[in-house]
Amino acid sequence: MCAFIYDRHAPTSTVILDIRLNRCRAYAQSRSWEIAGTWLDLGNCALGHHRPDDLCAAMRLETGPVVCLVHGLGPSRPGRLAQRRHAPPRQPCRRAL
Repeated sequence: MCAFIYDRHAPTSTVILDIRLNRCRAYAQSRSWEIAGTWLDLGNCALGHHRPDDLCAAMRLETGPVVCLVHGLGPSRPGRLAQRRHAPPRQPCRRAL
């Protein structure tokens, strides 16, 4: 399985972002998934309703099974790690790592 990590983070402090990214990496590693890339929407870009077109394109290029990991730390879904196999394209506003 090939895993992509995606996150949106508006605050300037990256402590919580780093926690979420590390948890996604650990989740993928615990399942022996290869991490193909990490995409971040930062600052004002994290506040929009777009999706990262280049992430969606990279996922479509994979020949085997692929998953996108998104970790949420919030009151409605504390510690939730969501997997999404298909992500429809949206407007680009991101940074690929």
